[in-house]
Amino acid sequence: MRRVYQSEGEGCGIACVAMLAETTYAAVKRRVPHWEDRGTYSDELRKELRFYEIQTEPPKPIRRLNYQSFRFDAVLRGKLGGEWHWAIWDADRGKLLDPYKPGGRFRCTSFIKVVSRAD
Repeated sequence: MRRVYQSEGEGCGIACVAMLAETTYAAVKRRVPHWEDRGTYSDELRKELRFYEIQTEPPKPIRRLNYQSFRFDAVLRGKLGGEWHWAIWDADRGKLLDPYKPGGRFRCTSFIKVVSRAD
């Protein structure tokens, strides 16, 4: 999976869909431009992933789980600094793909398991 960086402050949801759908930030943004202004809700994110034939499970709290032990791809929700943020767990590479270029300390609070992806 290729990392896609967000273009604007609230574009992490757009970038995460682009990563999982293996498309560009611009292609996803054309479908959901309002996400860049106000952020992305989990139900909207799952609906957009379905458009790209990516099936997911409903969001679950992370609780005592460690996403680094997941053997499946996941969309992670959490805090980056004081802001809500989306990122991707790439299970094949065992790597967090954070769409926010400056980076920072990401604290995961919930996850959406990716069940299947169109290839």
